[in-house]
Amino acid sequence: MIGLAYINQSSELAEVLNGSGTTIYWLQTAALAALAVVLTGLFMKERGSSAQRTLT
Repeated sequence: MIGLAYINQSSELAEVLNGSGTTIYWLQTAALAALAVVLTGLFMKERGSSAQRTLT
């Protein structure tokens, strides 16, 4: 995510886009970050519940 954010704010991307906005790129970065958070949360939840199963 840090790499994508760096690219989104870079002057090189601005040159390629010829003055167009980077909003869509920021939305894609935010969507990937949200997906990473959700998957991490689900992983942590499953990891906790599997630990409980092994104790019983």
